[in-house]
Amino acid sequence: MESGLVVIAAFITPLGVQRRAVERLIGPDRISWIHADAALAVCQQRDVKGLYARAAAGTVTQLTGVGSAFERPDRCDCVLSTGSEPVQASAERLREFALNVLRGGSRSGG
Repeated sequence: MESGLVVIAAFITPLGVQRRAVERLIGPDRISWIHADAALAVCQQRDVKGLYARAAAGTVTQLTGVGSAFERPDRCDCVLSTGSEPVQASAERLREFALNVLRGGSRSGG
C-alpha cells in the first residue's frame, strides 16, 4: 500500500482458473477478492442490457451462468449480497472494506 490507494477493478472471472491467473498477474498480497452475490433470477430481473433475454432467445450463447459455466468463488475477502440487500448497504460495506484495507487492516471478513 505504498501509494495509499485502493483500486477497484471488475474482472469477469467466472472460473477459478481465471481468478488464479488474475491473482498471479496482480500478486496474491496485492489483491482482495470481492464477490457481488446475486441469484441468477435476480440477475435476469436486472437485465438492463437484455443479455439474459437474448440468451433465452438463443442469440447469445456464452452468457455466464446460462450458456457458460460459473464457479462460485472458493475464497472471498468480502461478499456483497447484492441480491438480498439494498444497493446502499452493499456500497457502504464495500467502502468500509476499502477503508479497512487502506488502514492496513485485514483483507478478509468483509
